[in-house]
Amino acid sequence: MKFVCSLEAEKGKYKRASINIQLLIDNLGSLAAKAVSARPYSTSLSLDATTDQAKKWLRCCQDHATCPLVANFFTPTRVIDLSDMSKPRLHIAMLGEERFEYVALSYVWGMNQAYVTTMKTIKEKTSILDNVLIPDTIAQAMAVTRALGYQYLWVDSLCIIQDSKEDKRHEISQMRLIYQNAALTIAAALSASAADGFLNRHNPGRYYLEPFVIPFFLPTGEISTATVSYKEDYLRRRDPWNSRAWTLEEQLLSPRLLLYTYDGLKWLCKDRAFAGEDDDGLASPGPFLALPWSGADHSHSLESTEFRELWCNIRDEYVERSVTHAKDKLVAFAAVAEEFYRIGGGEYLAGLWREHLFMDLQWQREWNPDKTQLKERPGNYRAPSWSWAAVDGHTIWGDLPTTPAFSTIVNCTIKLESPVLPFGPVTDGELTIKGPLGCGIWRYSDRTSRFCEGFVLTAGLDSEIINVLAEVNLDALEPSLEDGHSVFCLPLAIAHGISDEVQGLIVLPTSGGKYRRVGFFTGCQVHLNTGWFSTFELKYLTIV
Repeated sequence: MKFVCSLEAEKGKYKRASINIQLLIDNLGSLAAKAVSARPYSTSLSLDATTDQAKKWLRCCQDHATCPLVANFFTPTRVIDLSDMSKPRLHIAMLGEERFEYVALSYVWGMNQAYVTTMKTIKEKTSILDNVLIPDTIAQAMAVTRALGYQYLWVDSLCIIQDSKEDKRHEISQMRLIYQNAALTIAAALSASAADGFLNRHNPGRYYLEPFVIPFFLPTGEISTATVSYKEDYLRRRDPWNSRAWTLEEQLLSPRLLLYTYDGLKWLCKDRAFAGEDDDGLASPGPFLALPWSGADHSHSLESTEFRELWCNIRDEYVERSVTHAKDKLVAFAAVAEEFYRIGGGEYLAGLWREHLFMDLQWQREWNPDKTQLKERPGNYRAPSWSWAAVDGHTIWGDLPTTPAFSTIVNCTIKLESPVLPFGPVTDGELTIKGPLGCGIWRYSDRTSRFCEGFVLTAGLDSEIINVLAEVNLDALEPSLEDGHSVFCLPLAIAHGISDEVQGLIVLPTSGGKYRRVGFFTGCQVHLNTGWFSTFELKYLTIV
């Protein structure tokens, strides 16, 4: 039972506030238990309790019109066979001949796992897996899978040959299908590594209002007691799983997700989100992003603007997450890009879509006055400088409406690392733009600045500063860029806010007459910038 307590002070001084307070019974033998159905929210994650609850949710999910049935038209290359829990083994499926239901595991590696499948150990693992060496998170996922009545479990560390580039490429290209066709995905959300496990973890409940007991008067005149509390909302960022890049696509693509969180057991499917035994379910995924379509044979009814907005929201969530290996920046998002391509088509260009290239180019690193947040560029190439995937750290796209101005996109090309991964890593990329290229003088901002990393200035013949043309946020650390150095501004658009501003890219020349992006600028005064840029002739430039 829930009720709202509304508080309102003298009008004009304080706003009205509402608090969702819960009335529940923690003594099942009390008289009040007959009148109040709610029970204390449990954060216990025992095997028996969680699998019993999961079975109820699975049965409920079968009645959801928007939740796909398990089609059994796709079979992973390898799965863990749990028919004999004392002797689990790696099962190599007979592709095209075998069809079976399986469970997938989504978790945080958190370290370099020692017990993985390699070219040398795969034959041994098809005979038996060593229960002593299997990390706790995987071992417990095996126990949950079997308790739910499933025989097969897919886990990346054991079902992918970790020292085979060819096998990893093939299996990563199948990642969308693996999670999309799993009967259920177990998410070890609260575990920071494969060694941590997720069952039987002590996670005390968190409350805004700690539980306390009050008298409860029954209609019969009898007196009992009930507990009043105000439970804290689930904050997903507290679970390590929600901060990792790879787990986002696993979450989005899974038709049913069983989450072991610090806040107890949760359920997410295409129709509803559940949390706790007495939860009637939310008609939305709650704090989680979700795809509004389900299964490989389903489409969507979104308008083009809604479809685009969904992509942007998911991309914005992804760039906040971290990858252990820098080279995985595009790979860990490939299955999401492939799914959007399957549904909406288009041409994918290292994290950007050709159809929306003008808008996608207008990313910038989120400004943080703590200069230590400015990261070094990855040592090895992973994306062209015009792609957000080229740098580390949180990148954002402006929320002001913009109008294309000054420059025109002529062409954009990429070179894939492998045709097996058309949405994965690239080895090269070029963006050709026709526009005015304005040359200015660079100056870093004061360390106490709350606005930007630096400024683009213009100077007269005697080198005296005339105007501040733009504020700049750099994409990454640029050790060679010093005060007084020349930088080039390539305007792309006019942003319409309180006052119109010119926005565009800061580029520096490279070898062969090409340029690389190093930052994003916002012009201080549109009338000044439009006049300044009009003094430069249009030219073709290639950004790599």
